[in-house]
Amino acid sequence: MKPVASSQHIVGRPSDARKSGPAPSEHPQLSLVHTGGPETPHDILADLVATIGSNPSEELLMRISALTVVRLARCTQALIYRWDPESASLRLAASAPLGEAPVGEERYALGDGMVGRAALAAEPVVSGAHTAGRPGRTAAARQVPMLAARIATNDGALIGVVGGVFDGAIGDDAAILLAETAALTAVGVERITERASARRRGELLDTIAILAQAMRPVVSASQTLAALAALGLRATHAHACAIYVTQPSQEEARLAAVAPPHATVPDHRATREVERSGGALATEPVSPRPLLAQPIVAGIERLGTLVLFDDRRSRPRDDEVTTCAILAETIALALRQRALIDATVERARSAELLWEIVGPGRADPAAVLSRAQRMGCALTEAHVVIVATAVGDERPERLRAAIAGIERGAIVDVGGDRVVAIVSPSTPGRLPAGRWSIGVSLPCTELARYPVAYRQAQDTLELGTRLFTPGRIVRFDELGSYRFVPALLAGGLRGEPEYEQVSRLTDELLRTLEAYLDSGGNTALAAKQLYLHRNTLRQRLDRIATLLDIDLAVPSRWLGLQLAIKAARLSRLPSSATTPRQTP
Repeated sequence: MKPVASSQHIVGRPSDARKSGPAPSEHPQLSLVHTGGPETPHDILADLVATIGSNPSEELLMRISALTVVRLARCTQALIYRWDPESASLRLAASAPLGEAPVGEERYALGDGMVGRAALAAEPVVSGAHTAGRPGRTAAARQVPMLAARIATNDGALIGVVGGVFDGAIGDDAAILLAETAALTAVGVERITERASARRRGELLDTIAILAQAMRPVVSASQTLAALAALGLRATHAHACAIYVTQPSQEEARLAAVAPPHATVPDHRATREVERSGGALATEPVSPRPLLAQPIVAGIERLGTLVLFDDRRSRPRDDEVTTCAILAETIALALRQRALIDATVERARSAELLWEIVGPGRADPAAVLSRAQRMGCALTEAHVVIVATAVGDERPERLRAAIAGIERGAIVDVGGDRVVAIVSPSTPGRLPAGRWSIGVSLPCTELARYPVAYRQAQDTLELGTRLFTPGRIVRFDELGSYRFVPALLAGGLRGEPEYEQVSRLTDELLRTLEAYLDSGGNTALAAKQLYLHRNTLRQRLDRIATLLDIDLAVPSRWLGLQLAIKAARLSRLPSSATTPRQTP
């Protein structure tokens, strides 16, 4: 950048050619050629007005403003300066005639030189005698008039300066037309700024809409990522914008979305990028050339990479680096939200399928088997139903996660503090001990048996929690005769004579009789189980026979007594802390 010119220098240089009429257009799309007599103010400003109405770029607007000024009578050169807030200076944006190199300095500070003073003045600044050569030139420079006007918004914000160098006296009409050109240029710049703001607002709304769509299960992850890639392409100047998603346990990421849709980019890329400062990649020359790679990170987890491709450049612009960093955060949010939605949907599907399996006659068997197969659970192979409750402060969701970590095809549902699942027979034994009370059914290989298995798992959880300490995994066949007690009690066992007899025994005598009968009348084995001397055991048995008025040596009485004893013992145990039985 050239140094800011001092105020003693002028920005214009007179042309050797003198104009006696309007100059032909030097922009091929504009009809600036006039052949019918002197131009009116309407003729001079018409092309600028038409350009403003055509939604031009700012570069084209500045060029047409310069071409408008140079058509003023006796004007030899027009210069348009744009205010640059970053450098706090006025930067040369356009000049005319287009084929002639612009004179003067490229930048001016406020108040410096004719241009800098005009930027601070409310009215056009006219100077009748200023040097028309560049500062520092030894060649003789002529004294020429110059006219400059401030380009500003309605609220007074500085946009720039429009100026013209003349080869003679500056008339009042020229000053008026220059001021009108400055005013029209300000209108054009404001319209361009408003359109840019509207575009940015639209892109922001697009982003919000994309994220809102990502919240809906009906919108696929690929659709969401395609929309975000398109947003990245609009917000940058690259040839293509691609999103690569990292694959678990793999050293590469797969292409998930690209904009434009048919752009040719690699299908995979390494998960570890070698990057230089500023975001540029240190890679071998390939086509298309990766311009910038921005990691997509959620917390400490790398989800993928956002990549810009452009064969024209080797380094990205600063605004592109900033934009891609923000866009990568948006993509990470969308991917994480997508994962949460997918997990929620999968859980809902799993829960719905589970209750269709354990609920008798609720769904088409073929459809249920097919859905379970798609989820990775072959119900025609041996599976068990488990019902579990947490011990202490453990959360049921942790048991769900533990089951999923052991068996991906498990069908699980969590309701309140209870977990119900269909798993392989080996899975319960692999769960952490002591954290959950778990009841396990007998294995099933037929769909019709799962409702029975569910009731078995519920009874096993209930009985196992009452008979043993909490935090154990109890299988249905470990309950022995106790597994028949709930059904017998429901069938009226309490009204049977055996039950009425044994219910009168104390807990000590009840346990003694149970051990004797369960050992098949073997007093030595029963005494060992009860940690009693055999004589003590015989004394207790004699007392029991007297109280019940029965002969314990008659095996035909044992079955009824065994069931009655277990029912009586169970009725004396404290109720289980588990939640009430769930009915599918």
